[in-house]
Amino acid sequence: MEYKINSLINKPDKQNENIPTGEIQESSSFLVDADYIESIKSASGGDLEVLDYLVNIKTSELIDAKKSGKITTAELLDQRKILDEVVNFKDLSSFKQKELIDAFSFEGDENARKELLSFISNKESITNKGANQKGVYDLPNNKIVKIVSAGNYPFELPMVKLTKDLEGENVIKTYDVFTANDFTYVVQDKAVGKDVHEYSQHEIDGISQDHYDNLVQLINMYASHGVGTDPSKISNLFYDPQKGFSVIDLGAATYQRGVDYHINGYFTNNLARHKIDESINKFGEYKLKPILPTLNDKLKKLNL
Repeated sequence: MEYKINSLINKPDKQNENIPTGEIQESSSFLVDADYIESIKSASGGDLEVLDYLVNIKTSELIDAKKSGKITTAELLDQRKILDEVVNFKDLSSFKQKELIDAFSFEGDENARKELLSFISNKESITNKGANQKGVYDLPNNKIVKIVSAGNYPFELPMVKLTKDLEGENVIKTYDVFTANDFTYVVQDKAVGKDVHEYSQHEIDGISQDHYDNLVQLINMYASHGVGTDPSKISNLFYDPQKGFSVIDLGAATYQRGVDYHINGYFTNNLARHKIDESINKFGEYKLKPILPTLNDKLKKLNL
């Protein structure tokens, strides 16, 4: 049987196309077989994200068919079992990570990396905070290296290219990301000031409107370059009375592809809410720029 992946669903055979409204189609019109699985694999172009989407579309179709009495519960369960084996979650995750590595890999300075490892070998970490951090070490020229698990490599890697051309007060750039000794090493600028939670609420409320304005503009700029932030956690914010706010724990906007975060209500309640709101009114809510093709981009390219 030949299938057309046009609307991302299995089309009925021609003899069933003119069934009057209210009549029940034969269940075979909805059920998948080896030919159907091969057809959606071919339509996906080898992209597991697209294939997973096609599987989910078919699953939804089968659920609707069960609700309308076109297939039985047993048939639905059997079909879902078949579809669940098409895309393995672990394979899908690996595929997305490979997309990041392919798009953002670069040649690093191996000698400089060896020197860095030697430099921090006898030093103590400046902080033990962060669930995923194995240590943070001071480096010359107001830089740090943070050590995280090896599994974080694909998600830290894009930050080198994404922050390369960023300019502005308190911007934190990433200069190198590499793996060694079963860990990922991230070399970046050191945030100015100290953790916001080290300030009293009275001090935080007294921070100038200009500094709140600069914080919102800083986050907007990061987002416009595909760099995600999370100022809902006070531990991700640093403050210097002269230089203003810095944001740490930056991340590449990957799995949030095409998703807009709304800045209202996104900031920790420890900040002066009325000042944040005033800054948002001045500079607007940011739009998080996808750093890889979105699912919709892929579907259009494949004419799906």
